[in-house]
Amino acid sequence: MNDIRSEIVRDSKIYVSLEAAIKLVKWFFTLFLSWILSPTLFGVIGIIKIYEDFFPVLFTYGQNIVQQRYFYEYKTEFEKKKYFFDSVFITGFYNIFLVIVFIILISFFNFRIISVKYILYDYLLVSTILFLPIRIMVFNYYRLVKEKKNYIYYNLFFEIGRIVIFITIYFILSDVISSYIISLVVLSLLVFVELIRIFESNWAQFFPIKIQSFKQNSILGFFLSALTISSFGSFYIIRYFIEHELGLSFVGHFLLGFTLLQIIPFIARGINLAFIPIFFENMKENKTISFHYLKRITDANILVSTMYSTFVVIAFGLIKHIKIKGSVVSEAVIEIIPFIALSYSLSSIGSYLNQGLLTEKKEKIIGIISSLSLILLAIISFPLIKYMGFVGSGLSIVIFNLFILLLSYKYSSNRYFSKLYMLIISITFIFQILFNKFL
Repeated sequence: MNDIRSEIVRDSKIYVSLEAAIKLVKWFFTLFLSWILSPTLFGVIGIIKIYEDFFPVLFTYGQNIVQQRYFYEYKTEFEKKKYFFDSVFITGFYNIFLVIVFIILISFFNFRIISVKYILYDYLLVSTILFLPIRIMVFNYYRLVKEKKNYIYYNLFFEIGRIVIFITIYFILSDVISSYIISLVVLSLLVFVELIRIFESNWAQFFPIKIQSFKQNSILGFFLSALTISSFGSFYIIRYFIEHELGLSFVGHFLLGFTLLQIIPFIARGINLAFIPIFFENMKENKTISFHYLKRITDANILVSTMYSTFVVIAFGLIKHIKIKGSVVSEAVIEIIPFIALSYSLSSIGSYLNQGLLTEKKEKIIGIISSLSLILLAIISFPLIKYMGFVGSGLSIVIFNLFILLLSYKYSSNRYFSKLYMLIISITFIFQILFNKFL
């Protein structure tokens, strides 16, 4: 038991430090873009950034989650690698078909992804469907086999490399949007080379793909992809209503608010990255110990999230002016910060509840909860944003994450945190709202 605890602590330090470095790079890059661009153009980048996060996770079709759940049920290295290859094949098979469909829709049916005049942006963005999921797959493999050095190297290589490539292409094309999208494609192509190396350039040994395995992984991925669609689709829905009711500049404010608070979930994500492989690897041998640490980590995450979010709310509440290209946006960003902080806390807690549901093989329940939550968000976000303005977007995200958390808690056979912590979360949020209101 002490060995597991030591491994969790050691790996958590590594992954949390990595997440901090990545968030720092993204934070400065986003602030740099907000400084050099107009609010409207920065809003367009905000739209693309949503797709940048949405596409790679959505178009892995839940295979990244399926992998972490069933990877350790295989014993030999070849069996594990074969299982991983099957997941990659499923992803590639569906994505080639999807890209063809998108190209037909854009070319012949005037379908648009980005609401700007250049159709080239849509074609460039669609091309990322083929390449960005590869990054998720490669990173996931190194995490599952616990090759932490490779995981760290390629994450940093991707984040820092895309900035270097973006600046280089921008000097050549003098087009921010094209440069931004092309930098993603180029980096993903470089990561594809690493995918080939993982399979030792001998892909033939992993064929043929068994029909039963293809069918089973596709069905599991179908339900679990609802989880990722729900998570990232929520930002698309909110972005859509903000753009149409408040304007592109508020999309930029929305993006900036979330970027400023990304430090909240990086701790939870770092611990999650370290814990999940250990959790599922030990499930067969000692389920009691695995669930013990799941509860401990969930409770600790709640306390850290609520304390840190309160600190952030107070800190940014005292900052009166945050500027994008000379225009003061402090009022718009600061008023939404408590809602963003709370939504991050609820989301990170919900991610641990999902691990429990996965161990119980309740993939169908996860899919249903995720789908219902997205439908709820689509229903409530329009009236809330229309009649409450920018604050309505924050309230919509909070309701969305709370709905997921409560249903996940209800359908879990094991309770991974106590009701006392829900009370702590509620009191913290009320304090944050009152602080901003009467500051």
